Amino acid sequence: MTPKGHEEVSIVVHGQSVAVDKGVSDLVVLLNSLPGIETYTSCQGGEAKLKGKKMDPKGFVGFRGTSVPELVSKLAFEIARQEESGETELVIDAGRGLLRWNQRDYQQVLCMVKLAADRPALRVTKLMRGLGGPHYFQ
Repeated sequence: MTPKGHEEVSIVVHGQSVAVDKGVSDLVVLLNSLPGIETYTSCQGGEAKLKGKKMDPKGFVGFRGTSVPELVSKLAFEIARQEESGETELVIDAGRGLLRWNQRDYQQVLCMVKLAADRPALRVTKLMRGLGGPHYFQ
């Protein structure tokens, strides 16, 4: 158990065994399987207290590496597609290499990262800002 009360599982990342929250382990494994990406922090989110203080219920994973700009652009495309349908809340902090989501959206976030990983490199030809955030077109 983590200090936040989350069950942990051991996964192998770049040849080393590490413990991560069970509720985010699939995403951590997926991100670390991408060339040029490594995770450095994660939390599955949910209601928890640490030292008597209520923690942020959002899940998150931090990542870095040479492929961050490409992954961020692909995820932005997937987010724009999902925002149109209003299905999922996923926030990318590109400057810090951080994904944040509502815990209820974890499976959808995992699916979006899989789609982004499989998507060929994007060539953004037009970026429009409007209601609901940026919209990317190919």
